[in-house]
Amino acid sequence: PQLLSIFLESTSRMPSLPEHYFSAIAWTLKRAAKSLHYAHGRNIVHGQISTDNIMLHPNEEPKVIGFGEANNTDLANKKIADAVNFSKSAYQAITFRWPEERDAFIPPKLIRPECPKFLNDFCEKTLNSSDHSQLLIESVIELLTRPKAVKDPELGSSALRNFLSRLSGNQ
Repeated sequence: PQLLSIFLESTSRMPSLPEHYFSAIAWTLKRAAKSLHYAHGRNIVHGQISTDNIMLHPNEEPKVIGFGEANNTDLANKKIADAVNFSKSAYQAITFRWPEERDAFIPPKLIRPECPKFLNDFCEKTLNSSDHSQLLIESVIELLTRPKAVKDPELGSSALRNFLSRLSGNQ
């Protein structure tokens, strides 16, 4: 197992991205968002969600680690903060850069031209706004869903497992 942040750092140094990189990342992010949604449904917020808190393993679903806040003080705003930080982490997984707070939003397509449209749209809808007051993890999950018309045949858990196995040399 490895943290998503370590995986991203090693992948960012490759001369080109592996063939199904964006499909594997979308699959991973969607599952991590679903686990965050499950926690939010039980009034548990993460508080520090980032790529350092998503654990990858070739034979398992991604795991979100490091949950810590389970109180009702300002819970709605903390859930929004989790969704925003998750979206920033997704941007990092797509572009290998953290979105800048002070600069204008840079769409992922400008950094990674091979980025699929739905991931570019996801980042624009979740991060290209000064008002995040309505962003919830449910919206994040919906936006991470690849449109059926352009679904990859290998999108899913077996694609991620194969991808991670090839990357780790366990083929």
